[in-house]
Amino acid sequence: MTHTKFCSQGHGIKGRYLGLTDEFSDLESAKVVILPIPFDKTTTYTQGTDLGPAALIEASRNMEMYDVETGKEAYLLGIHTAKAVIAEDSDEMVHETQKQALSFLRQGKFVVGLGGEHSITPPLVAAHAQVHSDFCVLQFDAHADLVPSYEGNLLSHASAMSRVKEIPQVSHIVSVGIRSMSSEEIPFISQILFLLTFCMKMIPGWIRL
Repeated sequence: MTHTKFCSQGHGIKGRYLGLTDEFSDLESAKVVILPIPFDKTTTYTQGTDLGPAALIEASRNMEMYDVETGKEAYLLGIHTAKAVIAEDSDEMVHETQKQALSFLRQGKFVVGLGGEHSITPPLVAAHAQVHSDFCVLQFDAHADLVPSYEGNLLSHASAMSRVKEIPQVSHIVSVGIRSMSSEEIPFISQILFLLTFCMKMIPGWIRL
């Protein structure tokens, strides 16, 4: 497969979120950690999700740093861009992602995982479950990702939320934007675990056959 190469056109230091200098990206003092997870091994349609983290980080170097919604400059808290999680298979990705995310969480960092396919989600949630006893997961997705397993793979991108709902510390899952799912996923939507599911069909004007 031929991968697209992104041109380096941003400001600051290449490979760092927002191109931040050492003053605002040092791990010890940073409050936020960006964890790139360029994993793309189980996608079943168009591949290329592994290019996501690098593309997002590169694009961030062209962003203004002032947030008009909060009236703050979040980068002043410090944002460290961690070394990417590189894995050859799903088992390795799950292990390394959870391990690294948990390490940062135990240092008191706010961890932002950048993927990568949807299967990176369960190990990130599992890491948070080891430091938080009860929390809700907010899912923005076009698909439910609730298939118990896909093509015999429990760690498939199509089973991401099926794995998440098995984590005891997850009290609720709020799914937003669902427009497509298989019939075997429907029973899971009605379970008490799901606080609310916003489907695209609820939006006025959404195309209906």
